[in-house]
Amino acid sequence: MPGPTRSSRLALTAPLIIAIALFTACHSQPRNFLNENDELRAKNLELGQHVQQLEQRIDQQLAQIDALQQRVGGAAALEGVDPADLPTLTAIRFGRYSGALDTDGDGADDTLRLYLKTVDQRGRFMTAAGRALVQVAIIEPDQPPKLLGEATFPPDQFDAAYRSNFTGTHYTLEMPLPTPLPEKLGDVTVKVHFTDAATGVTVTAQLPVPLRH
Repeated sequence: MPGPTRSSRLALTAPLIIAIALFTACHSQPRNFLNENDELRAKNLELGQHVQQLEQRIDQQLAQIDALQQRVGGAAALEGVDPADLPTLTAIRFGRYSGALDTDGDGADDTLRLYLKTVDQRGRFMTAAGRALVQVAIIEPDQPPKLLGEATFPPDQFDAAYRSNFTGTHYTLEMPLPTPLPEKLGDVTVKVHFTDAATGVTVTAQLPVPLRH
């Protein structure tokens, strides 16, 4: 009786070879359930933080709505109170440490940092919402002003600039200065325009700032 041919032997052994290969692959690369659990915990933590942020935003919006409703509903309760006594934004002022900075240590100023105070009619600091425009200009005698740079801070950025620490309560705004600075440039004039979102009134302030080359 003739023995099995080569092709028949391959046909018989092929399923066995495939099964051994699959078994080896499965055991040589075991699933790392620990890493998968870590990934799931990380995703759950990230999702929880996102939900918490959304809840905080909702709480803030509800507080704003409640404050507006109280303001409208409380108009009648203001009898006998002079509207001029209500805190109203009337000016914006520079903090004492406002000026230019050398942030990369090359000896030349490259950043303008401003500490701004929004104040009411009695000179007291008050929080404000609105848009700020910062302009840096070169002003020389008998010459028209030359704009060196400007930056706009929309309401959300201005609100994020609020600080209250050992240096006081203020809004900290930063903008880059052009590099390199023009030669023989001395002081520049920094002017801030702030438009109050509550009243639409724009207040301004300006400050001379020396620059180092």
